Amino acid sequence: MTIAGGQSFGPRRAGDPPDNLGSAGARSSGGAMLPAAGPALPGLFNAPAVAARRLAAPGARVLEIGTAWGFSAVLMGLVARSLVSIDPHDVWDTWPAFTANIKRYGLERVVTAYRMRSEDVLPALIAAGETFDFAFVDGDHAEASAEYDIGACLQLVRAGGLIGVHDYSQRWGGVVAAVKRQLAGLPAWRIQDLYLAVLPA
Repeated sequence: MTIAGGQSFGPRRAGDPPDNLGSAGARSSGGAMLPAAGPALPGLFNAPAVAARRLAAPGARVLEIGTAWGFSAVLMGLVARSLVSIDPHDVWDTWPAFTANIKRYGLERVVTAYRMRSEDVLPALIAAGETFDFAFVDGDHAEASAEYDIGACLQLVRAGGLIGVHDYSQRWGGVVAAVKRQLAGLPAWRIQDLYLAVLPA
């Protein structure tokens, strides 16, 4: 795994979900079999993460904003050609679990991890002319932050690509407002599965 922004491993905290459940393998609700070498991830049956995997077509270049323990990163990384994951991992100290899950599923050569805030990474990706087939946005849910992330993704995702925005629901009004503002000029969008807004780029 390519690590940007430094690497440090801190102690797990009370309340963190387990990163190793010890099973021999698991089938996602999307029907894909995960490698028997790794444990079932607690987030494996999380509908938005599974939806994100379906949207990350085989061989796709994927951008992920917000990953926490890496559930969606693993699911998408198993089919993607490459995945750039951006998350400061500072809310629940999820960095150790994230890196363990990426290694456990053999995704070190697929995933480039930025342990940084999106506003510190996205401008550099845009300036470098990076493009992606799919972006999964599940970062800071504050309205201004969500709008910034979506706006950056509109610049980074190729024409005909997709942007999935997690937590498009009444509980997260800032996310809903950000999505609606970014819809201006877009021909269509939809809600897929649970709380996932999908915007065409």
